[in-house]
Amino acid sequence: MELKFNNVKVEIKPEDCELLKATARQDADAIKHREAFAQVIDRAWRQGVLEPDLIAGIFDRIPLGPGVDAKFPLDFYSPTTEGRYTAFCVPKEGAIPDRITEGDEIYVPTYKIANSISWSLDYARDARWDIVGRAVQAYTNGFTRKMNDDGWHIILKAASEHAVQQDTAASSGVFTKKLLTTLMTAIKRFTGGRNSRVTDVYLSPEGMADIRNFDYTVVDDLTLRNLLLTPENGVPQFFGVRLHEMEELGYGQEYQNYLLNTLGVVMPAGDEEFVVALDLQTRDSFVMPIREDMKTFDDPSLHRKMRAGVYGWIEVGFAALDTRRALLGSF
Repeated sequence: MELKFNNVKVEIKPEDCELLKATARQDADAIKHREAFAQVIDRAWRQGVLEPDLIAGIFDRIPLGPGVDAKFPLDFYSPTTEGRYTAFCVPKEGAIPDRITEGDEIYVPTYKIANSISWSLDYARDARWDIVGRAVQAYTNGFTRKMNDDGWHIILKAASEHAVQQDTAASSGVFTKKLLTTLMTAIKRFTGGRNSRVTDVYLSPEGMADIRNFDYTVVDDLTLRNLLLTPENGVPQFFGVRLHEMEELGYGQEYQNYLLNTLGVVMPAGDEEFVVALDLQTRDSFVMPIREDMKTFDDPSLHRKMRAGVYGWIEVGFAALDTRRALLGSF
């Protein structure tokens, strides 16, 4: 038997079904069975949720050992100091000039995210994995949603530090090739000149539809074919930039409202929605320190209510060490 957690298939073995039944027994061993069952759910978390879908590939997971502070040195190549780190001509053998480098540190606070879920012991007694599985998915999705939102709030804040790019000649609400090239150029012109690149663009389903509606007057036949034949759950590329569809972006949607109402970003006149461009080539900005990995426990207090359930937590943090890795566009 297989269950799906965030589009990741998790196999439910026959012994898992027997274990579920055992959690409803009325003997002293039932407590041990419920504790063991909590670990089955923990396994489901690690297989299906440990890489949340909206921040996978963006944030680098940094496990922290006991007593280790979540400190990160900021990039030496900052806009104000980049010119001081250069190569020199060596005047004679052994006379390489000394260069002492020092940079600031940033401390990333970590915090706990917790969740719980319960179900009737009747479902456990009958090994109703179809019911208990949905409860487990609701439990794991609670973590996923929270981590996605917290991570993307950091990304949006970093991107909002710069001027919003747009294609002034485009029709309102239409994503264009010119907007993409404008984003690709703008990120290279940030103060500091680090030769940045737009590697990934996140946009709404409507924006993705605009791209898939490109015709031969906009792009060549080969590019058009690749855009049209990319599976729905695939990641199409255009000009070497990976394109990611996000339902949270778009007119009136959650992340657009966060940009407008919480961060106070002003939408350029005539445009309807935002697009987010990221530079993920060097992996030096978006970090996710993990102070305590996910733990799931049986909740013994539920048994007197003829229910079973679990609770758990994870302690993480999010940071964008360099805001020049993110940029907003609008269309």
